Amino acid sequence: MNIVKVALPIPVMHAFNYQLPSNFLSPIKGRRVLVPLGKRMILGIVLSDNIHVKCSYRQYKIIKEILDYESLFSDNLLSLLIWSSKYYHYPIGEVLFHALPSLLRQGKGTIFSPLQQWQVTSYGKNTSINQLRRSPKQQKALKLLQERNLYHHQINEFELSKNTLKLLKKKNLIQLLYVQPQMENWYPNFYFFIKKKELNLEQKTVVRILNSKLKFTTFVLVSKNSFSKIKVYLNVIGNVLKTGKQVLLLVPEIKLIYNFMDIFKKRFNAPIDILHSKLNNNERLAVWLRAKKGYSAIVIGTRSAVLISFMNLGLIILDEENDNAYKEQYGWRYHARDFAVMRAKKEDISIILGTETPSLESLKNIDEGKYQRLDLTEQTKSNKKLSQYLLDLKCQPLKHGISRILIQRIEDHLLANNKVLLFLNRRGYSPILICHNCSWIAECLSCNYYYTLHYYDRQMHCHRCNNQLPMPIQCLKCGLKCLITLGLGTEQLEKIINNIFPDVPVTRIDSDTIYDKKELKKKLEIIYKNGARILIGTQILAKGYICPDITLVSLLNIDSVLFASDYRAIEKFAQLYIKISNNIIDRTKNSELILQTYYPENPLLLTLIKKGYNALAIEMLAERRDVSLPPYSNHIIIRSEDYNDKSAANFLEKCRQYIEQHSMRDSKLCLIGPIPAIKFKCAGRFHWQLLLQHPSRYYLQQFFSCVLPKIMKYPEGRKIKWNIDVDPIEN
Repeated sequence: MNIVKVALPIPVMHAFNYQLPSNFLSPIKGRRVLVPLGKRMILGIVLSDNIHVKCSYRQYKIIKEILDYESLFSDNLLSLLIWSSKYYHYPIGEVLFHALPSLLRQGKGTIFSPLQQWQVTSYGKNTSINQLRRSPKQQKALKLLQERNLYHHQINEFELSKNTLKLLKKKNLIQLLYVQPQMENWYPNFYFFIKKKELNLEQKTVVRILNSKLKFTTFVLVSKNSFSKIKVYLNVIGNVLKTGKQVLLLVPEIKLIYNFMDIFKKRFNAPIDILHSKLNNNERLAVWLRAKKGYSAIVIGTRSAVLISFMNLGLIILDEENDNAYKEQYGWRYHARDFAVMRAKKEDISIILGTETPSLESLKNIDEGKYQRLDLTEQTKSNKKLSQYLLDLKCQPLKHGISRILIQRIEDHLLANNKVLLFLNRRGYSPILICHNCSWIAECLSCNYYYTLHYYDRQMHCHRCNNQLPMPIQCLKCGLKCLITLGLGTEQLEKIINNIFPDVPVTRIDSDTIYDKKELKKKLEIIYKNGARILIGTQILAKGYICPDITLVSLLNIDSVLFASDYRAIEKFAQLYIKISNNIIDRTKNSELILQTYYPENPLLLTLIKKGYNALAIEMLAERRDVSLPPYSNHIIIRSEDYNDKSAANFLEKCRQYIEQHSMRDSKLCLIGPIPAIKFKCAGRFHWQLLLQHPSRYYLQQFFSCVLPKIMKYPEGRKIKWNIDVDPIEN
């Protein structure tokens, strides 16, 4: 009788031993099994076969059913997931099930489920689109479907609406059918749709280096020009596809998936799959199966795509490696960038970390020789000048937070028929509503956080827990009608700019005005029109949108960054600043970038403006090293939360006392806390944290592995919510 280890999707760190049925002798590692747990049956995944045990076989329960005929994971991926469970101190069963599509977690079979597909009817095939001339949207949809069939999940990709398709269906021009996804080997028919674009000398050198590395290497590709970076991606991907291997491209946001999708479709005659949270369960399973069986050549996806099984993975590209969206903030808190690097190491393939502004962690790895840096320094060819200023606000008359100097510069650029962008990373009308008589401030009682006033719906919004209340007409404390607003948001800024420049079109882009992809497209179409225009936006605009004729950008409220409690705030701001200067401003014209501040003498700001991001990064790394902050130390945070403030704090205090007295603790281990988290109260729950810091990652991991088993047994921990965050990005 064979004994196997089975990981179960329950919050325990270890796997369980089960007997393999006597009629099943072949290895079942990586397969799903149905096993008894107490009085219920539960799905599990086999971690290892033929375990030697000292106890009697009779002590172990027998596996009820084996669901799969082959492993769901390659040996490399399974090994990496087991490592990740240990590194992030998260239950192995939950890690493995997290890496599977939802339908497989529910016990469904590893078969391709039928997908909904829009097809033209025989009547629609012979119908001229001119008959639909009164409806351009229906014309576009019918023309497209006359040329090709579309899966239902692709309609957004081709910017079609469900309503348009339903109207065509009513006219019997198209139909919605369930079909099996087409599966075929793409490699024999692979070719390039268009010839490779000519590369400059710098790009050729970078491509040659990337193509020459056949073994594991981590490259950090630093490019000031996104077009230049994409050219390199295309050449390297093409070289990998020619060998019949697959490529994984990771991006931080869903919209970037479609940007790359459009580019790749024009270049490669190869199946391209996408994976993100907007796909339904059947679609996600189909993508997973296609990649695992080798039917997809390229997979483009967000963070979770790094967990997909591939038949023959040949290259990983992770774009915008510095983006915090790659770090999971709930449950298994893995970092997709770090996981991708480890996966490339396991697969013995190259990985490219693309960025304009490398994270400090990556820069340190470059300095230590772990990563190899490649630079694309050429920007858009132009002899025009970008002037960058720190505008001192001290003693200057302000008009609703905008200096007269800035107003004059806006007017000058508008007279030249150019566009202006005012960047304010705070949506809403005003962050504070206060009584001028008694100083009462509108505050969310569930969070102890000030409400933000939104005039468009006459509501006060809590930006922490999303609670909303109608805007009061009088003070809720003294009853007088003396309510005033303090602070500036994008909604109020739009009103102010309309008053100052009544004859100039103003467009605001933030999460309050952008409801979906189509709404964003409408806004961008307005922006792309020629002529003077003022744009007001949050960091949404810095996420890859290129707007022509913007010759003036001003960042209005940057001083909050200088005094932020997050030690990474300056790094994040600098990365945003560089993205704006490289991508948003029209470099074919003389342009300006103005930062309003009360602290123009701040050394970090001066370094960023005068010397650039690389020089600032060197200074920030020196500061981090001097005060022993990451990446020169390593952090693990235990976070707790509960409706009872004392319960959350007491659990962490008990953890601290145990850690302090542990025999393995050395003098370099630093404990900070328990202390209230930055978001101390949210939706009525109190948040506390205990931070462990040590210069050695290996020691910290080994030590925490020793103390965690006892911490998990504390009865106090069963009454509250708590989690472990390894390498946190929020302190």
